[in-house]
Amino acid sequence: MIDASARSHVLPLGFSVLLHALLLVLLILRLDSTSAVRAPNQPETIQAHVVDSAGFPPHRRSPAGPTEPAVSASPTPPEAAGERLRMAEEPAPATRAPEARREAPDSRVAEEVLQRKLEREREEAERTRRLAIEQDAARSAARAEADRQARAESERVARARREAAAAAEAAKALKAEQDAAAQTQREARTRADRVARAKAESEARAKADQAARERAARDAAARVKAEAEAQAAEEKAAATRAAEQRRAAEAQRQQAQQESKERAERMARTKAEADAQAKAAQAGAEAELRRKLDQEMQEKAAAEAHRQQQERERALKEQLAQESEAGDDGRVEDEAQQWASRKIKPRIKARWVRPPSAVGGMSCRMRVSTDPSGHVTGVALGSCSGDADFARSAEAAVMKASPLPMPPDPRVSAKLRSFQITFQPE
Repeated sequence: MIDASARSHVLPLGFSVLLHALLLVLLILRLDSTSAVRAPNQPETIQAHVVDSAGFPPHRRSPAGPTEPAVSASPTPPEAAGERLRMAEEPAPATRAPEARREAPDSRVAEEVLQRKLEREREEAERTRRLAIEQDAARSAARAEADRQARAESERVARARREAAAAAEAAKALKAEQDAAAQTQREARTRADRVARAKAESEARAKADQAARERAARDAAARVKAEAEAQAAEEKAAATRAAEQRRAAEAQRQQAQQESKERAERMARTKAEADAQAKAAQAGAEAELRRKLDQEMQEKAAAEAHRQQQERERALKEQLAQESEAGDDGRVEDEAQQWASRKIKPRIKARWVRPPSAVGGMSCRMRVSTDPSGHVTGVALGSCSGDADFARSAEAAVMKASPLPMPPDPRVSAKLRSFQITFQPE
């Protein structure tokens, strides 16, 4: 019941986590494939030119009346238009006054027309300037909005990728938990199958024992019934006999009653024995089941004890090997010291040259280093009881004794690769 409840909670949770991970992966793929944000279309710039009256042709009178000045079709640069506008606004020089007075009627109309046209052009130029300013502001706002959207899009993509990675990790952890739960369920099912088989075997044996008891009871009842019928027939035959045999018949009847009572008692005992056998069989089945369980536990305990015994034996062997190796090291060290005393010291003494300052009882402790063939590779002087000449003579004796005799045992020879020796010539 516990395994089914756990499975009913784990499976929907795993499905939900996998579905979220799939949605996040699809979102990342869609965000990566999205095209870049395009800047909005910029409005066209309208250029306006102001035309001065100086660009007009001379005024001509027509029969119908004064005519308006013609406007040049060629474009005028903004700087020239401004200069012409400035010149138009300035008052005319005094030298042109007589001509202006002569053409006052016609020029007044032309100036009014020109003034209105200049005002329209100034208004158009102002509108153009305001439009350019607005366009610049719109372009700046569009660029800022595009940058903001790009940053937001990058943050969304990064966040989606982090969530997808987290979802993948969660799915992996959930898969591991599901595998562990499945392993636990399989082990529980295996134990339940063993218990069920043992229970089925016990029930089968109990049913067989019950059937045997029922057959024995039916056989006993049949025998009792047959005996009772035979007894009734005998009693009926005895009743028909002569009256003179009444006393004997009475005695026989009493005997028959006694035998019937005994048979009833035997039947009761037989039934009690059958019940006792059934109970004993059931108790035996339960005892057999307990015995099997105890046997399994004993086998497991024996296996664990065997493993512990093997571990103890292995530890003991390792300890013995270490002790043996330590003993061998001590023996090799002793042999190396004996070899140095018997073979190396006499060779060094034979090559020692006594200095004039040497006296009896001097000694010098040295550490000698050799190669595998016995050649001396270095001598390190230690404490010396003599002077410097004695120390130098001892060192020279060691160098002259090279190569030193080495023992045949490679382990002892290895100990003599670096050893200490106390040089005492006398």
